[in-house]
Amino acid sequence: MRAQAGFGAKEDKKTFDRGLLDLQGCAAIVISGTKEKEGLAEGKVAWNSSAYETADHWMQRHGIKPFEGSVEEARELLTAQLQQHASPAALSSIFKALGIRAI
Repeated sequence: MRAQAGFGAKEDKKTFDRGLLDLQGCAAIVISGTKEKEGLAEGKVAWNSSAYETADHWMQRHGIKPFEGSVEEARELLTAQLQQHASPAALSSIFKALGIRAI
């Protein structure tokens, strides 16, 4: 995929990887699968290969409809769900990372 996108050179790898992270960070793409390296000698380690697809396509395949509400409504729903399943310390860390003020 990197070569097809024009980032095949070794020195382009970091830029390409940063681009993938940016696309994942804004939910434009998601990792839809991974595959472990085959044929490695015992004890050898290699990175898995990842498969990506657009978030819209992934949601369609799984029957998930896009959220039609406002950002504030989404924040309230997310906060309510997290409060049911996370400790206060975890909530604090999650809210800080997401830029959400505790409700």
